[in-house]
Amino acid sequence: MHLSKWLMAAFWISACASSQDDTTRTREQFCIDWAKAACSPEVISACQAASAEACHLRQQAACLQLVPQNFSDARGDACLKAVSAAYADADLDGAELANVLELAGPCGAIVRGPVGRGEACSTNRDCDASQGVVCVLRGGASEGTCQEPEVVGAGQKCAALQQICGDGFYCDGKNCIAAKELGDDCASSYECGQRALCGADSLCRAKLERGAPCVDSSQCLSGICYSINGQTSCVDRVRLAPAEALCDELR
Repeated sequence: MHLSKWLMAAFWISACASSQDDTTRTREQFCIDWAKAACSPEVISACQAASAEACHLRQQAACLQLVPQNFSDARGDACLKAVSAAYADADLDGAELANVLELAGPCGAIVRGPVGRGEACSTNRDCDASQGVVCVLRGGASEGTCQEPEVVGAGQKCAALQQICGDGFYCDGKNCIAAKELGDDCASSYECGQRALCGADSLCRAKLERGAPCVDSSQCLSGICYSINGQTSCVDRVRLAPAEALCDELR
């Protein structure tokens, strides 16, 4: 399992609870506020938007494409705060990109999936993140259960469904043991730690560095596979400029 991804989601889900009721904003109203948060003066200038209103309209439409119908506003303020911080200087790092492009981090908690705590899931989107749970995949399994993750340390037992091992370790089914090194035999990527994947040759291989061609964000050390001039590459930040693809949704 990709521990850093789940930890980031779990941290914001547990730490950024809002006192709002789910009915305070509709999905459409939330996206209006998202657009206001994204269209900072720095973004409007960097992307050379025709006006603040033009930026708002484009970003509102982009938000409606990104945010699913099963939206929950229970923790919406935490998401909007993160969106505002991401766009404040028109320079987005990897974590900020993951938040605004893939609803990672605090924005993962606005998704109210149909699956309850303890029930089967395959992705975080299946779970009701507004209730503090994510999809915990154990070992190399493609299906897990919706849980509030419990991180356990080296050598400790990890048999419970909600238990996951800290960085640099993986659960062998009973205990947390050290992740395998590059070049070691593997059956699944979870055995290879946070900086590597299990390759087609069943060996632990380093994740792709910045600038390397990619197909999926999970291949990248930065966690973001991004389209640049029609080609997808691993990136660790995007500085907004008129020719930057992300500006197409901000002007």
